[in-house]
Amino acid sequence: MSPVQHRSLREIIAERGWPGQSLVGLQAMEAAWMMVQHDIAEPQFLRDMLEIFRKEAARGELPAKWTALTEDRIRTYEGRSQPYATT
Repeated sequence: MSPVQHRSLREIIAERGWPGQSLVGLQAMEAAWMMVQHDIAEPQFLRDMLEIFRKEAARGELPAKWTALTEDRIRTYEGRSQPYATT
């Protein structure tokens, strides 16, 4: 294997927790959030991440609006109404 091993975001989150703003900076955290947000192929992972996002938003480590966007995205794919009407 090469000196730089590929690690999935899921592995990093499982091992170290959410890469919050104070740990990796806003730009890297936003990139991680975007990766999760677009991983709708596995809805349970997105639901699990929503719970993490809620906790991180309460700690100030993730913008609360991103939690709302994620919840609305999940509910849209489930055919339910959006509580925040983000899309």
